[in-house]
Amino acid sequence: MHFGLSADSWLADILGTPAWRVAADAGALRSLDAQAGPWFAYAKLPPARVDLLAEFGAAGFRLVDTNVVFARPRQSGPAAGPFRWARPEDESAVAELARLEFACSRFHLDSHFTSAQAAHIKAEWARNFFRGERGQAMAVAEVNGVVAGFNLLLVQQRTLTIDLIAVGEKFRRRGLARGLIAWAESQLPAIDAVQAGTQLANAGSIALYESLGFRWAQAHHVFHRHRV
Repeated sequence: MHFGLSADSWLADILGTPAWRVAADAGALRSLDAQAGPWFAYAKLPPARVDLLAEFGAAGFRLVDTNVVFARPRQSGPAAGPFRWARPEDESAVAELARLEFACSRFHLDSHFTSAQAAHIKAEWARNFFRGERGQAMAVAEVNGVVAGFNLLLVQQRTLTIDLIAVGEKFRRRGLARGLIAWAESQLPAIDAVQAGTQLANAGSIALYESLGFRWAQAHHVFHRHRV
């Protein structure tokens, strides 16, 4: 066990190199430096800890993203539309949406990753649901027999978290993202609150959540370091 370090084996398998999550603690940097390279490491730091931001920056970490979390109480009401729970046969279509429809994730914003690598990470993230490795539910929007969007959901302590949501480009501006959120709420009554995280650079997602009554709850800066 390394002080302040958590091995991210899932990400390591995708990248083909060790991957570490570093605790928001300056002591964790010393433990990280003792690891033989090459490796990839990331840290999520509270904005108020200016001292930590400076220490991680001096240690070779670079800011790639500011993640913001929005939350609101659960809303009830009708949620009609082309929505259903995901089925095993949806895996390929969902993974392809995840591969194509993200541009502002921390992996896309980090110039050390190619666009293909960043897209692959998001596709594998979505596939984790079908492997039973992430999420308690997934809603999909099916339009004319095509999976047009999906909403990967975490349910913990009566809070529903929108973990990953995407709608195909040609199906946008039809209210499908809104519907995927509302439909999931209508189908999961044993929750009290809903939350969602997105990137500060993702103005479209922020506008969507605010229009649905979500309000800012917290934020953290995401730092990456690559030892090659």
